Amino acid sequence: ENQEKIAEYKKQHRKNLPAGIYQIINKHNERVYIGCSTALKRRFRNHKRHLRKNEHDNKHLQEDYNKYGLDAFEFKVVEGYDCDTPFEVLEKREQTIILESHLKGKEVYNINVKIGSLNNG
Repeated sequence: ENQEKIAEYKKQHRKNLPAGIYQIINKHNERVYIGCSTALKRRFRNHKRHLRKNEHDNKHLQEDYNKYGLDAFEFKVVEGYDCDTPFEVLEKREQTIILESHLKGKEVYNINVKIGSLNNG
């Protein structure tokens, strides 16, 4: 019974945190970080916190943040999904968008251009 209450609480809480695919756009050079989350608002807060602390996993995004500051970046939802969308579905779509963006010639923080591999850090 307790597990059911916990599950219901989490479900209700997530309704306020929609899922989706997002971009962090550098307004100075138009380079883009593409990500996905089952809780977008929380994910945006986490990105900002890690950037402020100089601890972001993506070193290129961190370098540009250190150079330009938070005001140089736009956090934007690209595709919204229901809060109960499985992470695997979001992740697959995220990978597709990253590759499509790269193939269209956009500079994407997620891709190490030298070796052409995905870098989700």
